[in-house]
Amino acid sequence: MASSAHNLVINLLKMQQLDEEDEELAYSDESKPKKGGEGSEGRPAWMRTMENNTSSWLKMLPPTLTALKRTVENIKDPLYRFFEREVNFGLKLLGSVRQDLEDVKSITSGGKKQTNHHRALIQQLTRGMIPTSWVQYKVPSSCSVAAWVSDFAMRVKQLTKVSEAVQGNSAAALKTVTVWMGGLFNPEAFITATRQCVAQANSWSLEELSLDVTVADEASAPSLDDCSFTVEGLQVSGAVCRNNMLAISQEIITPLHLTRLRWIRNTEGRAANLIQLPVYLNSSRANLLFTVDLPLAQGQRMTDFHERGVAIIASTALN
Repeated sequence: MASSAHNLVINLLKMQQLDEEDEELAYSDESKPKKGGEGSEGRPAWMRTMENNTSSWLKMLPPTLTALKRTVENIKDPLYRFFEREVNFGLKLLGSVRQDLEDVKSITSGGKKQTNHHRALIQQLTRGMIPTSWVQYKVPSSCSVAAWVSDFAMRVKQLTKVSEAVQGNSAAALKTVTVWMGGLFNPEAFITATRQCVAQANSWSLEELSLDVTVADEASAPSLDDCSFTVEGLQVSGAVCRNNMLAISQEIITPLHLTRLRWIRNTEGRAANLIQLPVYLNSSRANLLFTVDLPLAQGQRMTDFHERGVAIIASTALN
């Protein structure tokens, strides 16, 4: 219900923005009667606004991203291969986005000639829509371009941290990186890579492994071993997790502290009274990533969780 209301508000704001900008675009040529609000520049307001927006977005995005250096040893590591793909994807998209923004900035300031690509780009940006050429990974349909740029900047920042971690050409350093899973371009592949990493290191088959999840409280950190990986930014909808146990909550969504993902052999013992929760990419719940088993607090009924649709959300940055 809250998600539907949120999407409705965003769509109404977009409609209002469309009406205002369509009026501006309709009079964007020299025949438009000048108004006092346009200033001495003689440019329509939407052009000045777009120039300011592109300048602001370019400041948010780093100029480039350092690619991972492949070695004979590194390429054997499944986790390294995953992050190499992520960094290369981010590097290519970053270059494309920055070039588009630079071009739009030059066009709106009057110094560059438009192409058909630029016209389509400007039309989408002025309407607050994410350009089609930028949508190369899954985002909510209600996401605005301003929110997308801010989120993309955070994703690139994470990839920069990954690049710095392996500057010494050691793939083993990647296991020490705390990952914002919702900020990965392909989070499903991250889970697969961690599983392959543990199976390869211990000469186990993938079928032998199950995912064990532990959520640390704010005052503590999860204990780690060679089979463990730390993620952050997860949030639980309709419940709260304390002492690694779930309880129903009246809050719509609550953040989870550092979460340990640990692959264990099926022969190891598991805690009792576990409930299986879906992990979704975002609050639209359109993309299921995987499922996790977490223990219930004393007195909690499993049916209450099912009725309330309790789930874990990997990222709410784009909602």
